[in-house]
Amino acid sequence: MSMEAIRQITEAEARADQVVADAQAEAKKIAAEATAQAAAIAEKARAQIKEMTQNAVAEANETSRKHYEEEMKTADETCEQLKQGAQANLDRAAKFIMERVVKV
Repeated sequence: MSMEAIRQITEAEARADQVVADAQAEAKKIAAEATAQAAAIAEKARAQIKEMTQNAVAEANETSRKHYEEEMKTADETCEQLKQGAQANLDRAAKFIMERVVKV
């Protein structure tokens, strides 16, 4: 084999080694970028889930507050009706007691 052929083979092998090394470096770079992108996507998803959870809790609290206020309003109205009914019966009860005491 001539020296020129050996030199060409050696250069071709060196170029091939460089191509392989470049490809491996590019593969590592792509893998690192993909890992970083996956981490960013995961963090964004966590933030969205946190926000959705906070919104759901806030909405549930608001619904509960409104329900509580409605129930309290109903209870207050019922108490007022009972109070008025009791007040109306108070005069009758006093009259009834006086009649019983006076007759006895």
